[in-house]
Amino acid sequence: MGVTLAEADRTRGLIYLDQSLADAAATHALIIGCGRFVAASLPPVTSPPVSARKMAGWFLDQALARNAAGFANAARPLGSVAVLLSEAADGALSQIEGGPVPRATFDAVKQAVRDWAARAERHKDAMMVLFMASHGQSFNRQTAILCEDYGADAGDEFAGMTEVEQFVEAVANLDVAEKLLIFDCCRAPGALPQNPAGLYGSRLMAKKPALGGTPRRPQVLRSTVLGKEAYGLPDSPTLFTQALLEALGGLAADYNAGWQIASDDLATVTGNLLGLHRLEAEQLQEPEFQLTAAFAVAQGAGTDRATVYVALDAPLDSVTGQLTLTCDGQVQSGALPVQPPFLRFDVPGGKAFAVQVRDAGGGVLAETAPFTPQLPLLIRHVPYRSGIQVLRSKSLAMAAGPTSLTLNVGADARGVVRISDAAGVGHSLSLASGVQALALAPGTHRVVFAGLDGRVLTTEVEVGNGEDIALDLGEAARVSPREWLLDAVRAGVIRADARPGTGVIGAVPAVRAIGGAAVAAVVAGGAAAAEVGLTLSNVAGDGRFYRYGIKDMAPERLRAQRHVGQTVAAGPDYPVWVIATAAGWREAGFLPELGQQGRWLETPDRQPDPWVANLLIDLEADNAARLIAYVQNARWLALLAYLARRDFVSGGAEFAALLGNDVLRDAVIEKVANPLAALAAALIGVATGRVAAVGVAQDWLRNLANWFPGVPDGPVILARHLLAQGKTDEAAALLQAGYARGVPVYSLAVDWLAEGMVALELDGAEVARRWSRLVDPGRAFSVLRLPAEAKR
Repeated sequence: MGVTLAEADRTRGLIYLDQSLADAAATHALIIGCGRFVAASLPPVTSPPVSARKMAGWFLDQALARNAAGFANAARPLGSVAVLLSEAADGALSQIEGGPVPRATFDAVKQAVRDWAARAERHKDAMMVLFMASHGQSFNRQTAILCEDYGADAGDEFAGMTEVEQFVEAVANLDVAEKLLIFDCCRAPGALPQNPAGLYGSRLMAKKPALGGTPRRPQVLRSTVLGKEAYGLPDSPTLFTQALLEALGGLAADYNAGWQIASDDLATVTGNLLGLHRLEAEQLQEPEFQLTAAFAVAQGAGTDRATVYVALDAPLDSVTGQLTLTCDGQVQSGALPVQPPFLRFDVPGGKAFAVQVRDAGGGVLAETAPFTPQLPLLIRHVPYRSGIQVLRSKSLAMAAGPTSLTLNVGADARGVVRISDAAGVGHSLSLASGVQALALAPGTHRVVFAGLDGRVLTTEVEVGNGEDIALDLGEAARVSPREWLLDAVRAGVIRADARPGTGVIGAVPAVRAIGGAAVAAVVAGGAAAAEVGLTLSNVAGDGRFYRYGIKDMAPERLRAQRHVGQTVAAGPDYPVWVIATAAGWREAGFLPELGQQGRWLETPDRQPDPWVANLLIDLEADNAARLIAYVQNARWLALLAYLARRDFVSGGAEFAALLGNDVLRDAVIEKVANPLAALAAALIGVATGRVAAVGVAQDWLRNLANWFPGVPDGPVILARHLLAQGKTDEAAALLQAGYARGVPVYSLAVDWLAEGMVALELDGAEVARRWSRLVDPGRAFSVLRLPAEAKR
């Protein structure tokens, strides 16, 4: 048990081995850091090898009795650690734990992956952990991560790079209970070769059939979202690895669960810590997680202390002065400004504390009311990101004199502010851009902001004699860039602070509606089928955003076949998709149109609540589909917004609200009136593994699969549910039935279709995989990004 220096081990990267756990449920880690590349076009980077060394140190610290905050897992103790590093400029082997380790060439990494899998598969209840840091690049939804010898084979431009998505699918079929894959690399488009037709690089691991037919999918943590860069400082771990190690060091532990660090909490806390880093007020890097059923990664050490991060949001992150945190009579302080714009404090658990920001002259710029942190971590933004901020330039102890209260209003702020005293007497102002000042009497005043999009924010401010107080509405008062975009803001499909177009209208994107049965042929390069009986017309545009009116006189678009023997033909217009085209791009997206049936929907208390489909195009969408189809419907709006985010792990409060209000159950029950809401609810129930808790019987999922023959999503959802139960034969038949119907109308169902067909090696799996690579995962309804010119 312990560090191994045997040449046979070291030449394959193995640095730690506990032979007594070889056939036990143990943890096996493989750590790869590549900062040097053969390709002259890729400069060396220092962060990946440093990150890998830090991760290896965390795994070994407790096993080697160096640091109690290292890896610990009583159920799955540390069985092995393997490390590959490419860091020395002269090609020399790196030394770690008293001996050399191989460089991260493709062949060495491939051998290490095979050895790692073989060690883990000796016990089905083992845990596998992979950490790989290197250079990466994305094309469509594929990400390639590089080994050191990328660029060494002039005859194969893909040699030395491997596709992350294919590797994840291969690992899914290993018969090991718990798998955690961590990829720390950029995912932005770049100069690497692109292969839209197939695999993006060479295979590190070939996919084999899953034992028992059911893949045990891994948890996947990616350091950045698709299309974005990952960052690090020279000779330091990457920002993502720093956040990950903080989380693993105990900040992701759950004191209610015996201080276990679960995989979902690890992802959430890592993301929150990484979100502290900003550049020009924007979050520098946002991670992406692919999570399944949570499991315990490690055991954190218990503590009665809380770690508090105070994040200074713009404009306070550029203030010169001091921030003080007062807790239990003790004062901690830090000088401003700080880079990155946050400070870390250690406070007693269960004790209330408050934060105050003063400028260089001693004036109070912002302060918080006392609040109590939860163990072991709290992140507090000052000022709050969404809300009315009270900013003072003088303290309450100033001498008597007139009180000046100023409203700081952004250029795009719209709404009404009412300020009233204890007797209800006050002022009501309609906001316009600029600064508005009021004279107020001393005392407590209530401030209410009502935005045009229905938001209402309130706060109370204690006004003293002679004070200068500013109420900063900030993001709270922002509405859409155009009045005709308010519906899109309310639906959450565009940001309230999105920059509008110039008002110079060029060529309006062309749109046409086609039947869903023709979409697969269009994706394959065929010509679009004849248009369906539905009218689309451009009704507004500003050079960036274009809104289209929809006139649909069909009685119903998604007819139900709900009686035995009843036949409902899908027809060419069942369901409806839209092809949108402009210079340099072309997309196909599902239009959530129910026909006239949707116009007559009501709430349970018989209030009108129509399901109204909307179509918008954003020509400046950043790494996202430009075609945006969304719905205005009060009853199901939260359901669709929750599904669009796919935040099934950290969105627990939202899920609880949907569950507590029977929204999910009601949606499935009312499937005949609104099959699209029913499908959304079923997707959420299966994605969270809470079908029973949602109150949805399996037979109801079967009805969704059978009653709507033109919609592919129903069979896919039921197949996903059955796969989790190991019922692979029935799931395979359902996946093939869904595939035969065409492209699913929800983007999550497209991904599930591809994952299931690839895992079970069904005919059509590669086509379904291509659909998944083209679909935008950030849109609830499916949008496929197609080549600008269709093949003929």
